[in-house]
Amino acid sequence: MTPTLDLEFDDLEEAWQYWVGYGKRIGFGVRKENSNKSKKDGSIIYYKYVCHKEGVRKPDKRDFKIRKPRQETRTGCEVRMIVKKVNGRFRVSELYLDHNHPLEPQETVHMFASQRKLPKAQGYALEAAEDVGIKQKASFNLMSKYAGGRANLGYTEEDIKSYLRARRQRKMCYGEARCLLCYFQHQLTENPSYFHAYQVDSEDRITNVFWADPYMLLDYDCFGDVISFDTTYSTNRENRPLAIFSGFNHYRERVIFGAALLYDETIESFKWLFETFLQAHKEKLPFIVFTDQDAAMARALEEVMPTVKHGLCTFHINRNAVKHLGNLMKDDSHFLGKFNWCMYHYEEKIVFEESWKELLVKYNAADNPWLMSIYELKEKWAACYMKDSKTLGCCR
Repeated sequence: MTPTLDLEFDDLEEAWQYWVGYGKRIGFGVRKENSNKSKKDGSIIYYKYVCHKEGVRKPDKRDFKIRKPRQETRTGCEVRMIVKKVNGRFRVSELYLDHNHPLEPQETVHMFASQRKLPKAQGYALEAAEDVGIKQKASFNLMSKYAGGRANLGYTEEDIKSYLRARRQRKMCYGEARCLLCYFQHQLTENPSYFHAYQVDSEDRITNVFWADPYMLLDYDCFGDVISFDTTYSTNRENRPLAIFSGFNHYRERVIFGAALLYDETIESFKWLFETFLQAHKEKLPFIVFTDQDAAMARALEEVMPTVKHGLCTFHINRNAVKHLGNLMKDDSHFLGKFNWCMYHYEEKIVFEESWKELLVKYNAADNPWLMSIYELKEKWAACYMKDSKTLGCCR
């Protein structure tokens, strides 16, 4: 049913659900724009619903620092439906339905934010699946099968991650947090040098936690020139990222400088963690920090420790190469070996550049997006660019 000026609704929720349904049928996302309230009683008397491509993005003052700015999604579309309160009901007072952009096919409409909703019943089912150890991807595929396809599901895999992440946060607040704080208190009683810190959100719920025992503090004071920072240890049942700061001692044995349980892997969480790490270690900066290719991690490290060299762990690079370039490694192609030669064995930059070009030509991979992205970061992993850095053989 196409909206008309004679449409009326009992309340704003009915009007909103009608606009959501219309957007789904036609093929565009919807959102709420603005409203006006009555000066007498404060009730809403006017509401404007628009297309999700309404308006234009404001200029970003940070654009000059961003290598890959987000794609512009808004087109200034003027499609709208305005409802006003008349005699206790909401009547359509203004309507414009001509879009200035292509509409989406029905196969992809379910991806719009306005069309995604995780029902409570399915949320409980996902919680039960997580409790028995079923992975999120498997749960999502099972729900998709029951619904007859992802388009009929009404939510995405990212929505599942957000839902379960919020659940883990609630559990952390009401049960596990108290146990963790009791453990820290016990450690402080045993040794006052024990360091711990935690971050809370606006509702005073614990999100990120960091700790370092006296041995970690002493090891960092002696051997903290080169650090490896890794969050791939997500092995706990709640799947919270376990972050480890580590390095080598004088026997080249692995030592730990600190550990953390993170709520998520965002720039804000990493900034808090790096700042807390320095606080624990009396603001002593390392010479170099090795991480994986996480962009949020790199951004936070640059903001908190701008003078510290940032290197990429070659173990993670090799693992990602296998993941993204498996098609180039078939039938004894020796691609990975040649890739490793570029990474480890060329001491001169000009030799590295020539060998890299030969690699791309030989395997017809000049347009491969992963190779292009890793090449842009060559100063952080290629031997010819890292040879003057103090690495102690860590992550090389």
